[in-house]
Amino acid sequence: MEQTYFAKEFGFFFRINTGWITPFETTAPVNTTDLFTVPYLDLVYELQNAIEKGKAEVNGQEFGLDDFCYKPISGEGCLVESPMQYWKNDKAAMDASNPKETAQCIPPPDATTRVCFDRIGTPVLTFAVFGGLKCEPGTAGACEACKIDASGMQMTFLLNNNAYSLTTAEEWERQVYIRNFKSFNKAIGKDYHTALDGPMKNITYNQDLIEKVQAVYAQYPDMIPVKADYLAERSIEDNIKLESAQNGVVVVVSYFLMFFYVSMAIGFFPNPIHTKFTLGAVGIIVVLLALFSGMGFTFYGNNELTMISAEVVPFLILAIGVDNMFLISRAERTINPAV
Repeated sequence: MEQTYFAKEFGFFFRINTGWITPFETTAPVNTTDLFTVPYLDLVYELQNAIEKGKAEVNGQEFGLDDFCYKPISGEGCLVESPMQYWKNDKAAMDASNPKETAQCIPPPDATTRVCFDRIGTPVLTFAVFGGLKCEPGTAGACEACKIDASGMQMTFLLNNNAYSLTTAEEWERQVYIRNFKSFNKAIGKDYHTALDGPMKNITYNQDLIEKVQAVYAQYPDMIPVKADYLAERSIEDNIKLESAQNGVVVVVSYFLMFFYVSMAIGFFPNPIHTKFTLGAVGIIVVLLALFSGMGFTFYGNNELTMISAEVVPFLILAIGVDNMFLISRAERTINPAV
């Protein structure tokens, strides 16, 4: 209700697409490795560039991030939160600097520009671009400038959320954003979240990004393996569709076994008199008719039926409807025939 009110009065909230780069190993001490160094920043740079320059094709037209990203300052570019924004996403400037000192946000004596501001003039938010954040020993005091030690780095892309750009934004997330994260993991070679199935069917890996990521590892052979996780605005819907497609056969088989069990258990099998298989089968048919009627009303109201509903609702109807059949059947068997 609050979200509906907010959307009505102020417009829909942003489409948030965020991703993280963290050590692949989840055990100590590897999972606390400091990634805020030049080699891993090179990885962030390559991934961010691939996303910012990527194009999605929709109805014969190409769309990029700039077409529907959030631009808080008129006449400037997209708001992108990333560690590379300390250098305005300039790799040469990053290579020529000390990342730890740059992130201290202390301007040098000969500074001609503001430090710790991104390309469009907004401040870089430390807690929005780092994870596992701590200060290096000797720089954590109240009067000391923290030299950042971070075991995770994050980038966030904000998209405008409206009916006009909904279709193109969703396709950009699929064809560009998610594709590049999966391509990044493909380059690492650990078979982590690389599958192009479900909604990603017919999408190919970004070979250019794969080659650039592998080139970084070739340049710095001592780097540890990392992984990239992401959360796109469409991720929840995509996972529901993927789970629905994967569980379809299992659900059908489970329904059949459940219906067969009820048909047999409602009587005394294999007693030919008290089997009551027909009674159980007819009861199941009634349940199915109720289910199909409910689905029909759902579709008539132009509402989608997810696999989650298709898995839960029939069992619920069966539990309520068949329970009475068991009670009536048991009562019939216990009543004195003379009555």
